[in-house]
Amino acid sequence: MSFASKIFELNLDAIRVLKDIESKDRLATDEEKSILSCYQGFRGCTQAFFKTIEPKTTTNGWEQQAKQLYDLLSEQEYKLARDSAANAFFTPNYIVKDMYKALVFMGVEGKHLSIFEPGMGTGNFL
Repeated sequence: MSFASKIFELNLDAIRVLKDIESKDRLATDEEKSILSCYQGFRGCTQAFFKTIEPKTTTNGWEQQAKQLYDLLSEQEYKLARDSAANAFFTPNYIVKDMYKALVFMGVEGKHLSIFEPGMGTGNFL
């Protein structure tokens, strides 16, 4: 499985969980929180979107994934997700972990260390 395919699957799982939680108007379980935390956005798998809606065309080999995503989201959600693939960014976990290690190395420590990051995206720094 390619890296892009893995991102797509993690994102799709998170979207399904979120839709279930919202439809039942309830809080997420710990297991669901773990799934939701794996959502990374679609920047790394833009081929999962239809290039055109009528007719539906996409990157060869991604037809099934593109259909799954299109069928799962509302029209507005789909448009927002497709747009975010070009304008959304996230900080990978390995960078977050290294930043915390660097802070500890510089003497900034504490159980409740908080970092204010106003454009926090997926919240990896939280």
